[in-house]
Amino acid sequence: MSCGMPTGVTAARPETKAIPVVVSAPEPIPEPVAALVADAAPAAVPTLVLAPPEEPPAPAPVSIRTRTESRSRAAGRRRVNALAIVALVLGCFASPLAALFGHLALSQLTAAGERGRIPAIIAIVLGYGSLAFIVGLGIIYLAGHA
Repeated sequence: MSCGMPTGVTAARPETKAIPVVVSAPEPIPEPVAALVADAAPAAVPTLVLAPPEEPPAPAPVSIRTRTESRSRAAGRRRVNALAIVALVLGCFASPLAALFGHLALSQLTAAGERGRIPAIIAIVLGYGSLAFIVGLGIIYLAGHA
């Protein structure tokens, strides 16, 4: 039964014409291409070889330090200059005193061989920066009220 056709009625078929198909022999492959095709032979399939598992490396020996060893190591390190840290804290609060304390810390660093050169230099820069800002505000204030 076909859809949309009443029963007992057959649809007229149009005549079909045969279309001739010509099958010819394949053309020969040119020499350079034939050489490439011959070189591209399928490669051998790799085989999977399972090796026995390796032993894990031995753990590093754990050293147990005593209090005296810890103190001797700490004594070998140079201390950070407290004045350099104070100068850096003052520099964070935009105080011109940071430049003064930074210069004092640098002179102590060279004499005592302590650490803290970078915080002292940062404090000096921040101290002079805040001093320049305060002087600039004073000039602007005085120029506006004169």
